[in-house]
Amino acid sequence: MYIPTYVLYALVLIGILIFFRQFFVAWRFDHQHNISFRLFKRKRKPTLETFDEKINLRKRMIVDRAHQLGKITNDVVEAMFHVSHTTAWRYLEDLEKEGKLKQAGTVGRGVIYEPIPGAF
Repeated sequence: MYIPTYVLYALVLIGILIFFRQFFVAWRFDHQHNISFRLFKRKRKPTLETFDEKINLRKRMIVDRAHQLGKITNDVVEAMFHVSHTTAWRYLEDLEKEGKLKQAGTVGRGVIYEPIPGAF
């Protein structure tokens, strides 16, 4: 079956026009509703409002896990959040300074953190 070339060109042109019409309809809608326009929109996971909220949530989770286990170590925190050794240590040190955990041991693998009753 032979289709004339001008028909193929017309179909391609119609497809392009439909694409641009949809593109500009979306663009106009976004601007009318004060939404930032993105050409390719992705579904995003719901995020926390601020970085501080994320840190506070993680700290609460650490204290909860410490209460469940009776103690917590740096390795456990690393595994919980997939963070580096230093980041996990910072979380634990902050919680110790806030009075929510108590350090037992001095250095190395012997360091564990015990929950203080009534924290969080």
